[in-house]
Amino acid sequence: MIDAAALERAHAERLDADDPISAFRDRFVIDDPGRIYLDGNSLGRLSHAARTRVEAITADWGARVVEGWNDWIEWPVRVGDRLARVVLG
Repeated sequence: MIDAAALERAHAERLDADDPISAFRDRFVIDDPGRIYLDGNSLGRLSHAARTRVEAITADWGARVVEGWNDWIEWPVRVGDRLARVVLG
């Protein structure tokens, strides 16, 4: 049997207040605070850090256009090599 008090908003708010990782909430873009986000098969909410990084990369791309490819063209090889070392030894 479910305790009816456990289904009340006040109970959820107490749990949130006691949650040791609740401070991480401020790291994410939450433009819709009324939305309850429970999608388990998604990337999750966008972090402010990721948005800032994407904005910086696209600004660099816009400024450098085709000349920027020298910096990223080998990324798949470098990332693959690092993954192989870590995952496969």
